[in-house]
Amino acid sequence: MKNQQGMTLVEVLSALAILGIVGAGFLWGMTDITKTTPRVDDKSTALSIAESQIEYIRNQNWQDADAGGAEVYDLIDTPYGFNIQSPTALPMETGLQKLRVQVWVPDSDGSRKILVTLEEYRAQ
Repeated sequence: MKNQQGMTLVEVLSALAILGIVGAGFLWGMTDITKTTPRVDDKSTALSIAESQIEYIRNQNWQDADAGGAEVYDLIDTPYGFNIQSPTALPMETGLQKLRVQVWVPDSDGSRKILVTLEEYRAQ
């Protein structure tokens, strides 16, 4: 028999099928990543907003509790689409305040989707 140089049609089609399957898997993975990235970015932005609000409260004067038993502070400006649920500072017996900030975005059904809840303590 002669030495054959080159590939048969079956070998070429098998190689193309394998490359097609690998390529489809890669593209499927890329679409999943593009769906996940905005959610991670939103959470990162929400955390930054919550930290800024906590810092703003820390720089304010200590306020006395309202009728509901918590101090309510003014809100900082937020990027479009992000909202801060009224930040509160719950008084504690030891001269501490428990600061709580929640950042939310509107969900597709109109409800609130809380992205971040940040709590911290401050002394009087």
